[in-house]
Amino acid sequence: MSGYSFHLEKVLEWREGEENHLTDRMAKKKRETEEYRIALETVMGEYREEKLKRLKLSTGAEVYTARLYESKLDEEITRYKQIIEALQQEIEAIRGELVEARKNTKTMENLKEKDYASFQEKMKHREQKFLDEAGTSGYSGFHKEGEMK
Repeated sequence: MSGYSFHLEKVLEWREGEENHLTDRMAKKKRETEEYRIALETVMGEYREEKLKRLKLSTGAEVYTARLYESKLDEEITRYKQIIEALQQEIEAIRGELVEARKNTKTMENLKEKDYASFQEKMKHREQKFLDEAGTSGYSGFHKEGEMK
């Protein structure tokens, strides 16, 4: 590609950077969602264990305390589910932005490919013109009998 430079190279680089940024954001949100899912599963397991323990309790105070704890765990489960839902919505929004960014990047890459093909074609024509002129000027230096003037 000697001598070739794409006049929109900076725009292409910016669009690629934007795409990479969105990819990183989406990966971060997915990791965060997974962390909350693990936490949710842990709390749900603890909730199930507490319900089983409560069945074995004998005094009213123990049952009351266990129900308060279950209620706290239930609220925590609800909160985790809401956070996970919000994160999933963010991921979907980022996915939409990423699709658009990829389209924009691909458009610029296609433009670059077409521009480079045009550049190659121009260079081919220039080379052919040069060879034609060199051949013509070299030929005109000879006489009819093949000797130099």
